[in-house]
Amino acid sequence: MGSTTVERADSFYLPVTEAQVVRSGRRIELVEAKLWANGRLAVSATAWRIRRASGSLPIQRLAVVADSVNGLSAELPLSDWTFIPPTMTLTLGRAPAGEWINIVARTVISAGGTAVASGDLHDREGFVGTVSQPLLVRPRRLRD
Repeated sequence: MGSTTVERADSFYLPVTEAQVVRSGRRIELVEAKLWANGRLAVSATAWRIRRASGSLPIQRLAVVADSVNGLSAELPLSDWTFIPPTMTLTLGRAPAGEWINIVARTVISAGGTAVASGDLHDREGFVGTVSQPLLVRPRRLRD
């Protein structure tokens, strides 16, 4: 886990912005950003950043973000539970524009160990489409 400072202010009263890679991967990484004001944490946000492969298309990047809907909207701690998505349905109204994709994600879990993760996908021009994943929800097994 590495830390990258985006902007630092020398005065206690000026805002400080910092970003840190929380989970690194070959193609996608989870980044956490924090804004400090007057020495107190004012805003904290996390986002998935896709490492661009040469020649990747906007639709390919959108599919990678869409496939992460079950992890982004987890209703139970990821350290204790697994969310296995056996399939994914991606429904688009149009092709995405630009490199940035926003996903508004949610998960609804049933008592029987199944769930549905879904999300609305947006780009800089607005709504692009939806994603849905059925999930098998199970407790993680402890390793000896």
